[in-house]
Amino acid sequence: MKQTWQTDDMSSGVVPLRSPRTPHLVGSGMPTSGGSRERIDWAELAGRHVILEEKIDGSEVSFHFDADARLVCRERSAETDMLARGGRQRHLDRLKDWLLFNEDRLFDRMGGTYLVYAEWCAVAHRIFYDRLPSFLIECDVQDKRTGEFLSTERRIWLLSGLGLAHAPVLFRGTATKDIHPDRLVGRSAFCSGSPPVEQVGDTSSLDLSGMMEGVYGKVEENGRVVSRFK
Repeated sequence: MKQTWQTDDMSSGVVPLRSPRTPHLVGSGMPTSGGSRERIDWAELAGRHVILEEKIDGSEVSFHFDADARLVCRERSAETDMLARGGRQRHLDRLKDWLLFNEDRLFDRMGGTYLVYAEWCAVAHRIFYDRLPSFLIECDVQDKRTGEFLSTERRIWLLSGLGLAHAPVLFRGTATKDIHPDRLVGRSAFCSGSPPVEQVGDTSSLDLSGMMEGVYGKVEENGRVVSRFK
């Protein structure tokens, strides 16, 4: 998640919203360039309550209602035109349709308080998903009044009954040396491992092994996310 923007009504006491920077775990296989603040050692999390989810390979999107109760949808930091179809954002057409169809239900639940982050998986990037329950996979909910992110339990409760799929939880509990995220990397919950390649077209840029992209972790305390890593 790389969105950075401010809320629409700063006079109401709402804080600037900046999506969190997510450091990599030491030994994650990613380049070691950058400062030490950009990396976390798993041993540092021992004894903390962690949620480990499957990292989803999609387009980063978010949606919320502004101070005028207007439905706002963004891909990364760029706001989309909710009424436009086709063109450069045609891959978001079905997302816009779903949001508009469910606009009243979403507002009843979210109001102007919450902002939802998700992955939109209608177009394959690297991982080819052939068992998606929905193209829209919700990953985070932010309270716009405080800038805090809701814990996994709170955000799933908040959005229950809306038909949203959530990032699969692989583990929840106390971080120990025996529960390293590396051990949880396996087949994606949304891949069969034997996709109908004749329907895919050019597969040269796709991973058809069925393996997940990786693991996304959160440290949660008192109903909120206090740290995260991947």
